[in-house]
Amino acid sequence: MNRKFAFVILVLSSVLQGGFGFSIPGVSIQQFTDGQEIPVMVNELDSVETQLPFKYSEMKYCPAIKKEEVDENLGSLILGEVTESSGYRVIMNSKSDLVCQKVCQLDLTDKDVRDFRWMIDRNYRQNLVIDNLPAYVNRSGKHLIGVPIGFKKKGEYYLNNHLRFTIHVYPVTTGERPAFRIVGFEVEPFSLAYLLGENNHQTTYDLPCRSGGEVSHTLPHFPLQPGIVLYSYDVVFRQTTKPFASRWDVYKFLGNENIHWISLTFSLVINLILTSIITQILRNALRNDIRFYNELDKTDDVLDNVGWKQVQNDAFRPPRSPLLLSVLIGTGTQIVTMTGFLLLFTLIGFASETHRGSLVTTCIILYVFLGFVAGLVSARIYKMLQGVHWLWCTIFTAMFYPATCFIIFNIINLFLVAERSSGSVPFTVFVALIALWFGISAPLVFLGGLIGYKSPAITHPCHTNPVRLLDRRCHPIRVSSSSLSPHSSVLSASSFISSSRQCGIIISITFSHF
Repeated sequence: MNRKFAFVILVLSSVLQGGFGFSIPGVSIQQFTDGQEIPVMVNELDSVETQLPFKYSEMKYCPAIKKEEVDENLGSLILGEVTESSGYRVIMNSKSDLVCQKVCQLDLTDKDVRDFRWMIDRNYRQNLVIDNLPAYVNRSGKHLIGVPIGFKKKGEYYLNNHLRFTIHVYPVTTGERPAFRIVGFEVEPFSLAYLLGENNHQTTYDLPCRSGGEVSHTLPHFPLQPGIVLYSYDVVFRQTTKPFASRWDVYKFLGNENIHWISLTFSLVINLILTSIITQILRNALRNDIRFYNELDKTDDVLDNVGWKQVQNDAFRPPRSPLLLSVLIGTGTQIVTMTGFLLLFTLIGFASETHRGSLVTTCIILYVFLGFVAGLVSARIYKMLQGVHWLWCTIFTAMFYPATCFIIFNIINLFLVAERSSGSVPFTVFVALIALWFGISAPLVFLGGLIGYKSPAITHPCHTNPVRLLDRRCHPIRVSSSSLSPHSSVLSASSFISSSRQCGIIISITFSHF
């Protein structure tokens, strides 16, 4: 028996160790040689201070040189992560850098200026992507995902119209020509005022760096006002010894000022203290009662089930709404099972934030196919509670939770559409979700319910008195208010994390590299 157990442990450890060597599905390792173009993609403009993302192409930025099709999965479409081509053209060149390249020249209107100022006030950022790596900005040793659109200084608004791309590459040997793998993408924004000139009696606009000057933050900034704006960029290649497998490590140490770590830690400590106090009180109460029962003379005619022991007589008494309880237990089991599988897939690398939308897609697929578990559990619980409307139980299990989420999702989407946000979900996504719901999830719920109703009923481990001995009166307001304080503190503190895209990447990368 010990040999078999040791063999199983050895096989599992070998499988897990092998799983850590897999590359993330959907993210192939790309290599670039000198002279090869590196596509620069852009995602939506977003902010940690608001939940309204906007399309990059809807703002006054340079249009794409050529539009490339990007494969979008169901998760990225639901999250509103629209990936577009940008106007930046980067050519791999390990021997020299690209300095002060002009992208385009645009004319800003009053509306464009108002839109930019509105976004600057809310700390919107542009999300550039190279080889599936999001751009980060280094601010005093802190890495922040996304490039700020501009900044406000002494009441004046300035637009970041010049970007310096620092691409960290890892050299590999493949054949005669050296190849490189991208392991880092750092961007430094600048605000540069253009230079006025005259050519053939026409006003010309140019940047100071194109006349031999070096780009620095000490140069005059570009004031955000109606008129001409020039967009430009630099490209700097830096060879590094950091291997390709560790290129996501830098995103584990992102600095996000919006996450109140002190508040989060304080809330968790308060809840741990409250939990310890309640545990100690219950422990002392149970110890005193057990000591009292042990000191009773067993020869006396004393009822054994007195005091709190009467709870066992009502523990398995059918509630007033056994159907609702069965539906909630079945749906909860489905969600808990889905969460367990999702953590497992994230741990072995099959679902990660590094592949955009894969986490949401995996959640939806797991929830759909685990409808069988919800139907099975709800049917067995409902049969144990002596329910008779088994068909309604199965229908509510298949419809209650998905319909509630679907209605809330539609209401939120209506607000996003009204605000013309890129986070709004297209109609085709709703069709796909309805097809998954009624085509796969609902039939699996009915299949699980059928098997559950044909299975033998679950027997109770203790007897249930026909007459209720405990007081039927309860105080739900008092019970709910007692748990409101600790739960609300955790919820408010966790909202700082859930509202941050950066922290989501930290958590997913940590699980995938655990």
